Amino acid sequence: MPDPTWQASLDFLRDLHGISAAQVNAITLAQARDRWQHAVIARTSMHDLLFTLPGDGYPFTSSVRVQSANGRYVLLRWENDRLVEEKTAEVETIDALLDTFLERLTSPTLTCRHCGRPVVVSAEQFEVFERMHYNCFHHLFEHDPFDPDEECIAGGCPSASIGPAIRREEPRDSIVEELIDDLAVSKLGAQSAAVRIERRGPGMLAVTFGASTYLISVRAEPRQR
Repeated sequence: MPDPTWQASLDFLRDLHGISAAQVNAITLAQARDRWQHAVIARTSMHDLLFTLPGDGYPFTSSVRVQSANGRYVLLRWENDRLVEEKTAEVETIDALLDTFLERLTSPTLTCRHCGRPVVVSAEQFEVFERMHYNCFHHLFEHDPFDPDEECIAGGCPSASIGPAIRREEPRDSIVEELIDDLAVSKLGAQSAAVRIERRGPGMLAVTFGASTYLISVRAEPRQR
């Protein structure tokens, strides 16, 4: 039997008009859908939500169960038939707590907090980009006020191949170039097995020494006191 789709689970709950727990669970499932529908399978009964990993058949190796009653929720996370975590939530906190439980369910799979899809290409910088794809992080925090399909002033803008822009040189560009050279031959760089230096915006560098990554911001003007 194929795994149920998120839409099928939602339709099942919404059709149970006389069961309040089903309607409450439908709201919870709808809130989680955008982020998680590509990463976990949403199963349901009249009173519970059950989240499992794609390809994991019954008896499930790991799962998250959500039970609701009288405006309160109980979240249970199971690993290999063993209950490893149990917490309660209110209406105001259920969405955030469910996100946390599903993040632990999908680990070590890295799941983007924004789009819900696995992070593969930029996995090494998962924490640097606040547990998102670089593309998602960039358009959330770096790209405005530019059009989504227009290259912005951040180095490495994903939209550069669609609408390339001409960026004027800035006074700090020469400082950044000098800094890149200095970091490459620094004592920390010499002691590290791997060194990677990337531009992440005007005057911003992502510098990786071994397993540690640092964000460096370069200012051309003196800091105001």
